[in-house]
Amino acid sequence: ADPPFGYIFSRLAQSADGKLVCTEETLPGAPLLALPLARCWTRRAVEERCPTVAKALQTALRRNPDSRLLRDDGTWIALHLLHERSRGKQADELTQKHLELLVEPKNCRQTMLAWEPEDLEPLRGSWWWEEGLRRRHRLKEDYRQLELELGRKVLEALGVTASGYSWARCCLQQMGLQVAVWPSSMETEKVLVPGLELLPVEEYQLPSSEGARVVIVGDGEDNKTFVLIADRTYRPGEQAFLSHGGLRGGFGARLASCGRPLLAPGADEAATDANPWEAVILTVSMSLDCMPRDSEEFDSMLQ
Repeated sequence: ADPPFGYIFSRLAQSADGKLVCTEETLPGAPLLALPLARCWTRRAVEERCPTVAKALQTALRRNPDSRLLRDDGTWIALHLLHERSRGKQADELTQKHLELLVEPKNCRQTMLAWEPEDLEPLRGSWWWEEGLRRRHRLKEDYRQLELELGRKVLEALGVTASGYSWARCCLQQMGLQVAVWPSSMETEKVLVPGLELLPVEEYQLPSSEGARVVIVGDGEDNKTFVLIADRTYRPGEQAFLSHGGLRGGFGARLASCGRPLLAPGADEAATDANPWEAVILTVSMSLDCMPRDSEEFDSMLQ
C-alpha cells in the first residue's frame, strides 16, 4: 500500500494489531519517514492554499503589524485547521483523514494546555502548576485578541470559535514541531505533520542527542521535505516510536510538550532517576583547615 498522507518514503507499515512497525532494519541516523513539506500544515501552506484565511490575517497584520499573535505561525496554522474542518467533505481526502485523527482525544487532549484547573491540582506548589494556569489564561486572551483584530463576523466565516481555537492550539501544542531547516543550524519552521499521530511517543528511553531529530531538507521552497530520523536501531517488525530532540526534558516539560512523562523501564511511573533533566550536579569547593578527626566528622555529615 502507498504510504499514508502522501509520504514519499517510509520504512514503516501497519501490523495486524494496528501498530506501525519497521519493514527493514533501520540504524540510528537513518530516515524513517519523508513527506513533502507542501503536504504539511505550515504558514506557507496557508498563504498558498488557503486564500480565505491568508487574506483575513494579512489584512489584520496591515492594521497592526506589531501584533505578536498575528505574526505567530501557530496562529496561521490554527486558523487553517479550523477553516478546513468547517469545510467538511469539501476538504481534500487526505486533509479530512488527518482532521479525523486530530479530533481523537489522545492526539489533542494530553498536554497541560488542555487540562482543566482541577487536573492541574496535583502540580500545585510547583512552577508547572502556575505555568499551566498561565497558558490556559493566555489561550483565552489570545482568542479575545483575535476577535478584536479580525472581527467576530470574519472568525465566524472562517469557522473559528473559542472552543475550536482551543482545540487547534492544543493540537499544535501536542503534535506541532519547530523543525530545523537543514543544513542551517539557525533557521527553523513551525510545522504540523500529518500521520505522526500514528506513532506513539517514546516513553521509556530518552531521545538520543545524536540520532533523534526531525529536519527539513531540500533546495527552494517547492522542494523542501520533512524527514523523521531514527534515534536507535529498529529491527524488522519492531514497533516504531516518535522520538526527537523536542522530547528531551524533565517531567514538567514533557507534560507541557507531549503530555507523556518519561517512564521507568517496565513500569508505569515517572523515571525521575533516569532522566537527567530532573536533577543537577552541584560541585562545591571549600577551603578547610581542620584536624583529621574534624575532617572525618565533616565527611560523615556529607553522607
